Amino acid sequence: MGRCAVCGAEELLPFTCKYCGQSFCPEHRLPENHGCGGITLARRPEEIRVRTWKVEYLRRSRAALFTREEMAHLLVATVVVVLAGVSLLGFAFTPTIYYAALLLGFAASFLGHELAHKIVALRKGFGAEFRVYFAGLLVTVLTAVLPIPFKVIMPGAVVIRGIQSLRDMGQVALAGPLFNMVVAAVSLAVGILLGSGVLFAVASLNAFLMFFNMLPIMPLDGEKVFIWSRKVWTVVFVLSLVVLTLARLL
Repeated sequence: MGRCAVCGAEELLPFTCKYCGQSFCPEHRLPENHGCGGITLARRPEEIRVRTWKVEYLRRSRAALFTREEMAHLLVATVVVVLAGVSLLGFAFTPTIYYAALLLGFAASFLGHELAHKIVALRKGFGAEFRVYFAGLLVTVLTAVLPIPFKVIMPGAVVIRGIQSLRDMGQVALAGPLFNMVVAAVSLAVGILLGSGVLFAVASLNAFLMFFNMLPIMPLDGEKVFIWSRKVWTVVFVLSLVVLTLARLL
């Protein structure tokens, strides 16, 4: 028989705190419930080390926007997307300064799309890193080299960690297609003024990227936007059709 050091209740088998050595009832047996003087000993060293590691990890993540592995993945995916973009135009350009400008425009369009996802995710406090998907990469290469009119461009995606709401998920997903819409519209407008075939080609690729990514099927951006808001998806998808039609007609 013993008494609780806090409330004085008699207990047949009282709990003995291993940090302060006193006896307590079930209600006051936990260190935080009886003002234990040795409560700091209850924090395991492993817990302290884990928290320190997390702080250091976040600092390293902010210091380097891209890891070496991510840059390698982006490089591979960009080469494949450029190949698919040129294939989409029927390989109609000859190796000139314009061809180099075209390749640069295609690469910038893809990188801008993925970077838009990443920037929005990082600004919301989430983890974001681009990763190549082997299956998607293979399908992109096959549709690029095969003589078919429709191309599948999905070599990889920005993997987001920490998203807890449909709104955040939809807004991060929408960032990429909106980037392509802006580039397509600007390229069309400037292309009309300058009569530039390269700008028309860049506009066509961006319009296609916007349309394709807004399809409401997994794992494309459109599926995430559709789940978040069907109204937003409908407006953006219709805009993608309009921009794609204009880009193909001009």
